[in-house]
Amino acid sequence: NIKPHWNASFNYRLITAPGQFRNQRNNHGNIQLASWYQSPNRRYNNYFVFLQNKMSSGESGGILMDQDYLNDPSYERRFTIPTVLGGSPNVRASVFSNTFSTGRKENETNFFMRQQYDLGRKDSLVTDSTVIPLFYPRVRFEHSLRFTRSSYTFQDLQSAEAENTPDTGYYMRNYGIFFQPGDSVLLQDRWQEISNDFSIYQFPDANNLQQFIKLGAELQLIKGYLARGDASLYNIIGHGEYRNRTRNQKWDINASGRLHLAGDNIGDYHAYVSLQRLLSQDLGTLQLGFQNINRSPSFIYDQRSAFYLDERKDFSKENTIHFFASYYLPKLAVQLKGDYYVVTNYLYLNGYRQLRQESALFNVLRVSGAKTFRLSRRLNLQSEVHVQQKA
Repeated sequence: NIKPHWNASFNYRLITAPGQFRNQRNNHGNIQLASWYQSPNRRYNNYFVFLQNKMSSGESGGILMDQDYLNDPSYERRFTIPTVLGGSPNVRASVFSNTFSTGRKENETNFFMRQQYDLGRKDSLVTDSTVIPLFYPRVRFEHSLRFTRSSYTFQDLQSAEAENTPDTGYYMRNYGIFFQPGDSVLLQDRWQEISNDFSIYQFPDANNLQQFIKLGAELQLIKGYLARGDASLYNIIGHGEYRNRTRNQKWDINASGRLHLAGDNIGDYHAYVSLQRLLSQDLGTLQLGFQNINRSPSFIYDQRSAFYLDERKDFSKENTIHFFASYYLPKLAVQLKGDYYVVTNYLYLNGYRQLRQESALFNVLRVSGAKTFRLSRRLNLQSEVHVQQKA
């Protein structure tokens, strides 16, 4: 706590692994800085988050198959087995190093700030020695600003130090990429996004902030820096939500929706409804829900992307309907779940680079169960069973 009304936090995480074979080095770094300020009269709140993710992952293409390296005693150290991609990197490189000739890099930086101002009723709680100010909001105005910068890169660089020369035959055979011997391979998409969102909340019950109605609109501006030409995109999105978690904690109702009203993804929407009921302390909790998503294909299905390596194709919006139910019995520590999906225009990748879309409707039913077994005072066994069937 910096001050009574201002809290801040900082987190840094690094996950790294050199891999067992060549060119398997992975490095994932994460930085998070967060701040929350609340005015002394409790009317104004300011939330700020800075989040950065950097991931680097070497690509080997698998070990060579010209001989039986795995059973050859001279290759007992797996790092010495030659691989299809990546050459011969330095085996003595630091475990924290994320440099390589062949692999992918993903960088993402996010700035997010949310401001809220409430209108409502002031009150106070008076004790023998202190007066605690209270505030019961009835209307809330909210503005959210988000800035995102991201880049996605695959590289196979000519490197004398790593003895790496990109294999022209490998890329032509698997990806249809032609280049001259001695050249490098570099695929990259870079993006910048600015999002402005304004919302209004209304609290029907001033004593229950878990019950509210929310309506809002968002303007999304996207700039893409692509190998095949820059792209300027925009979306205007309307959204709403109703939430009611009763004060006795027996009912939890959540209904929300987002609709792209204009822009490059016009017609996309996401509808979600969930109803949860606490039957009793012995009988547990039952949840029923419905979800429907209609979305434009990801940008990898757009020919402007450097990662679009297939022939020219057109793709339609993908639609997914999801019915779900869950039941939790605390007395036996058992949870049962059921999910039923109805999918049309399913998008998928076939092989190395063939983009596909299944226009026919298909169904998937998944049933799962989970139970916690208490083996001792400090030892628990968590078990899960999943059964899935395509109709």
